[in-house]
Parts: sequence; C-alpha cells; structure tokens
Amino acid sequence: MRIQRRSWALAIPILATLIFSGAHTPQSVAGQDGDAKAGEKIVDSFNNALTVARNHYAGEIDSDRVTKSSILGMLHTLDPHSSYLDPKEWQEFQSQQQSHYSGIGSTIIPHNGKVYILSPFDGTPSYRAGIRYGDQIIEIDGQSTEGWTSVQVTNKLLGPEGTPVAVKISRIGVDHPLEYKLVRASVPLPSIASYFMVGKGIGYIDLQRGFNTTTSDEMSRALRDLREQGMTSLILDLRSNRGGLVDQAWRVTNEFLYRGQNIVSMRGRAPFFPDRNLAASNTSPDDMPVVVLINGGSASAAEIVAGALQDHDRARLVGEGSFGKGLVQNVFPR
Repeated sequence: MRIQRRSWALAIPILATLIFSGAHTPQSVAGQDGDAKAGEKIVDSFNNALTVARNHYAGEIDSDRVTKSSILGMLHTLDPHSSYLDPKEWQEFQSQQQSHYSGIGSTIIPHNGKVYILSPFDGTPSYRAGIRYGDQIIEIDGQSTEGWTSVQVTNKLLGPEGTPVAVKISRIGVDHPLEYKLVRASVPLPSIASYFMVGKGIGYIDLQRGFNTTTSDEMSRALRDLREQGMTSLILDLRSNRGGLVDQAWRVTNEFLYRGQNIVSMRGRAPFFPDRNLAASNTSPDDMPVVVLINGGSASAAEIVAGALQDHDRARLVGEGSFGKGLVQNVFPR
C-alpha cells in the first residue's frame, strides 16, 4: 500500500468550499458581452425550470433548498469535492478550522432512530450540568427530537456563545425526564484528540481530527511532552483524518524532514493559483523511527504528510490505501 508519488499535486488546504451569497463581482463577468449573455441565459434557464416546478410539483417548493441543490449539482460536475456552504455552514466551518465551536460540549451518536450523549467534554456546560454517557436527548428548547437525525440535533444544540438552550433527556434508572438549562460556550476542538506512551519508549499521537489553525502547535507540544516521558519512537495516527490546512500539513511534516526536502508540489491556473513547491526548512529534524497509520479515510492534508514522509524514507506507512485526493482547493467568499 503506497500513496501516489509526489510527481503530481497531492491533496491540499481546506475542504472544498465555494461560497456564493448575493451578486457576483464585476470581475466574475469580466466585462465581456459574450459572458454576460451566457450568464443571462443560465439565469433564464434556472428561472424557467423553477417556474415549471412551482406550477406542477405536487407539494410546496422550498426555494432555498432547491437553489442550494442546484448550486451543488453544478459544482459537482466540475469535481467531486467542490461544495457550497450557506451562511450557517460557513460559520461552523470557520469554527472547525479555528479548533473550537460554540455549543454545550458533548459528542452525540444515533442509535435505533434515537440520539444519545456519547461523551461530555471536561469543563463544558454539559459536563458541569451533570449530563452523562447514555442520556437520550428527547427535547431541545421545547421541541421533541422524535424522528430527528443526529445532524438535526447537533444543529439545534449549536449556537452563539452565551445563548441559552434547554435540553431534556431520558436516563436509564430515572422514571421521569431530566431538564437542563444550559448556556452555550466556546468548546475546544483540538486536532490531536490524545497522546500517550503505549510501551517502552513508544509514543502515540492521535491526529485524526484534521489540520486546523492550531495543529502544528499541538504537534510540537505533544512531541515535547512525549520526549520528556522517554519516547524514542513514534506512532502517528492519521486514520480517517480528512485533511485541512496545507500550511499546517507542511509544518507537521517539517518536524521530521531536513531542510530542502520537498514536501508537496502544487500546480494551478495562473494567475489565480501560481505553481508552488513547499520544502522542509528544518536544520535539525527529529530522527526517531516513525510509523504512520492510514486508512481509506486519510485524505488531503493527511496524505501530504504521509506521502512526504514515505517518499523520503522517513516513515513506514501501515494500514489501508488512502483516499487519494490530488485536488487543490481554496475558499472563495462571495
């Protein structure tokens, strides 16, 4: 099992996102009559299709949902990873990239059509209130969650920091529902879920949550702490790491490669995305033996790290073939 060699651009920075809200800027039309007419034709075609749907569809048309689906369909004809985020999704995306979010601070899981608390995070509103593993969420702000998906529950629990939310739960052994009035707070969401020693001299770092703005700092801190505990070799777990910021992938890889060793090459359409080659700059990298764990969910920035370490014979990869995302993407707010 080998990751594609670095002769082509590996994965990159951020999860594919193209943000559109409101009119395009004049640059989008480039001032060309032909482009303007083509744009008018597209708008007319969409409006005609929407009119037919409104006049003949058996139910009520959700215009926002139809519009969003149309944009997603258009983008997916370009590549499978480009996407559209509405304002709420964009806010959530930014929070994830900044390694925190605003909510009650619990992971949840669906089971048999119901949604349960898996684990409250230490120091968060749900933890301080006494919410436990196994509690079933049955009501949020007076609304029953019967038939809700875990995504619907999550969206209802998230919200601006400092805002209240009432959560009613059913707990095994308690004959009546318990209601908690919580205040949403900023909840840390570090890239590194945990790190520890697994054996004599063997350190383990769980980096499965993606490459966000704090990843390289977390990695440096974890390496330093494990060395102090006697680490002489490392297991770096990138399984199911969906990727993230390319500069953070570079910084993590830079911990292990010598100055001048290539990490990733990117080729783009000039002048919007000039060609770039990112190489290591470390004059004294860590030289301990490294094993990197990957699977089919290891993608994008995770493949940059795994691929570069393998290409320079710096680490041994163990697991399954990675996702194979060789696409460069950026965020375009509109």
